[in-house]
Parts: sequence; C-alpha cells; structure tokens
Amino acid sequence: NYPEEYQMVGQEHLQAYRFLLASSLDWTFICPPTILNEEGNRQYITLADYQPEPNRFEIAAGDLADCMLTEITQRKFVHHRAGISRL
Repeated sequence: NYPEEYQMVGQEHLQAYRFLLASSLDWTFICPPTILNEEGNRQYITLADYQPEPNRFEIAAGDLADCMLTEITQRKFVHHRAGISRL
C-alpha cells in the first residue's frame, strides 16, 4: 500500500507526469526516493520508467544533482521517468 502521508504529493506528481506525457516538450521526470542532505559519491543506479534494483529507497542530494546534470548532456531519459537509488 502507498503510505497515506504521501498520497497527496503522489497524486500531484501523477498529474504533472500526465501533463508531460500529453505535451510536445522534451522532458525527463526524475523520481527520487528519500533525499538525504549529503554530498554525492556517484554510487547510484538509474532505470527508465521503474525504480532500479537494488533499491535502497534513498539518494544523496549530491547524487541526485549529478544525475540531473548528466541527463542534461546525455539525454538518456528524454520522454521517460527515471528511477534512482543509491547503491
């Protein structure tokens, strides 16, 4: 079951995702789990359209930033959601 405390924000994210799907924009929707206030070490995994395995359900803020900057140049997940997790 989806935790009740996340249902409202989850619905908002779903609505944003549906708007993106219907748009003509080039977009990437990165779906982080719990974001930790930590520097990154580039030890993370990503996967298009699903949460990656293994999934530790957390990511360092520095690694999330690294993922976003990498996506800008490599464009690996254009028109996709990208799951991310620390290794």
